[in-house]
Amino acid sequence: MSKRLDNAMNLYLEGIRDGKAREAVTKYTGARYTQHSTGVKDGIEGFVEFFEPFIARNRIRDIEILRALEDGQHVFLQVYQSLNDGESQWVTTDFFDTDEDGKIIEHWYVISQYVPQTPSGHTSVDGPTEITDLDKTEANKQIVRDLVRDVLVGEKPENINNYVSSEQYIQHNADMPDGLEHFKALALAKDRPLVYGELVLLVGQGNFVATLCRALWQGQPFAQVDLSRIQDGKVVEHWDNLCGRKKREGWHSCSSGKIGARGPEEGVLRIVTTRVLTSDFVIALIAEANQRMSQEQPKVQEQVDETERQLAEIELAIANLLDLAERFGAASAGPRIAEREAERGQLHVRLRRWEQQQEAQELTISPKMIESTLKPMCEALLEGDIRAKRDLLSKVVAKIETGPTGAELSYTFPLHEMTETYTALP
Repeated sequence: MSKRLDNAMNLYLEGIRDGKAREAVTKYTGARYTQHSTGVKDGIEGFVEFFEPFIARNRIRDIEILRALEDGQHVFLQVYQSLNDGESQWVTTDFFDTDEDGKIIEHWYVISQYVPQTPSGHTSVDGPTEITDLDKTEANKQIVRDLVRDVLVGEKPENINNYVSSEQYIQHNADMPDGLEHFKALALAKDRPLVYGELVLLVGQGNFVATLCRALWQGQPFAQVDLSRIQDGKVVEHWDNLCGRKKREGWHSCSSGKIGARGPEEGVLRIVTTRVLTSDFVIALIAEANQRMSQEQPKVQEQVDETERQLAEIELAIANLLDLAERFGAASAGPRIAEREAERGQLHVRLRRWEQQQEAQELTISPKMIESTLKPMCEALLEGDIRAKRDLLSKVVAKIETGPTGAELSYTFPLHEMTETYTALP
């Protein structure tokens, strides 16, 4: 193992898994450590400030490095994390830049929840891990670079078959089945929700290539990581990670009493701890979310029924075209069959999304769990140093507008961070 890979992996394993945050970050980072992770400041102290409380909160940390690539000065890791005996499970995808001594000097990452079963029965991380075809590294990197430019960014989407295998395309995305036809239906759709922008980083080694891109998901800025496995000049397997700032419903505002100029942050703290981080607020938020979900269910059922009707029509049309091709030759119906099959793929993806919303359960979080979650948050706000307070406030308070006699706070509660027993809001 090279020094660069060793340093990146040990920052995870020694610093986070083994709980030696300060020792590891001091040992494995260089003269500077520029951090692009949300909530983590630059430098040794920024890493320690974030991860020492994380280690204290998560006493049991099972961390497994699944795939590791080295490409010049850059390193890529795909990592599975299980915290507190599986209370939460995450997949992180990390890019590292290193100096001439192999020490880490910059870090980018994307994190998302682990998916135990995709539509085709995979997990979000299983599959081959062995690096092969080292002599094809540059060619494989170019395949992925062209795929991003032509198909994902959209300069020449009709070239998709040049880059992705039609014989085998294993998909680890949480919502998409295996097969080129499903990826093609989404990638070529005019109203696709995910739109790629700048290719920020590309790291490849042998048959694996990882990319970090700026993207928009339904108009909101996101960071998108894709990991591709290439075989015989085509992408045959794909893993991804997506994270960013989703616009969520449930934003509220409340007016404070007077917040004096001498201590505005303390005034905000008082409001947050007495009005936002309370059991009553969370219970009310859950009730509101359940009511909204209940109101949406009839509309969702209508969409499911309509999509199933359209699928039935497409299936009948394909059957008729196949019969026509059998009678008069494939040339007479081939192009129309391909068009109908692409439409069928789009409808299957759409139906899967509506069915997921249809299957959503009511949010169920016990008062005891709420209390156990809110208490340490309030203690951290009241007892932590000013930087820790500001970091936590930034996760709860969206906007503060002050006036001569008071202030108004726009805040959102990070319900998704409390527990995995609820269904996320759309």
